[in-house]
Amino acid sequence: MNVSEKELHTKLRRMRSLLKFEPHIDVHHRSFLDFLNEPSRSGGYCVSEQGGQRRYLELVVDLIVRHVSIVIQNPH
Repeated sequence: MNVSEKELHTKLRRMRSLLKFEPHIDVHHRSFLDFLNEPSRSGGYCVSEQGGQRRYLELVVDLIVRHVSIVIQNPH
């Protein structure tokens, strides 16, 4: 995502009533995830479970590729 942790927290701070930030970003209430998974309720904000998992895996793979690239360029 190319966003620092501080930047991410700044961008998400208005969502404090929905999200908790320690020890990692998570939701306070399961109902928020239910809302996001239901297109009739969340409309354009809908995130399917499959789509969310795919995006998560894309981010993980991207981080691994960047880390390996850095290690290859600077093995020390």
